[in-house]
Amino acid sequence: MDSDQQAAGAGGGEDLSKLDAGELVTRAQAGNADALGELFARYYAVMVESARRKLGPRLRQREDPDDLAQTTFREATRDFSRYEHRGEAALLRWLMQILQPCCAG
Repeated sequence: MDSDQQAAGAGGGEDLSKLDAGELVTRAQAGNADALGELFARYYAVMVESARRKLGPRLRQREDPDDLAQTTFREATRDFSRYEHRGEAALLRWLMQILQPCCAG
């Protein structure tokens, strides 16, 4: 097997956007960084918009919703191996729980 075939077998070139969240979680927890990236890409806009809505007027002057979403994903990455997937709604709730303290100041 050459290096191109190995890369394809490891997820290189695979269209991860067609996988459901549960499969992406399984792959991400097994160490597939592309699967983790795809999960976060799916929820990025939702997290930015949530951060924008949750920020109070004072914090809005100091904090950028994009930065808060990135902070949320950085913290989620650290704890992802312990995350227990129970559906897409549960994943979004988990991310929101991580985002909430970031928006509180």
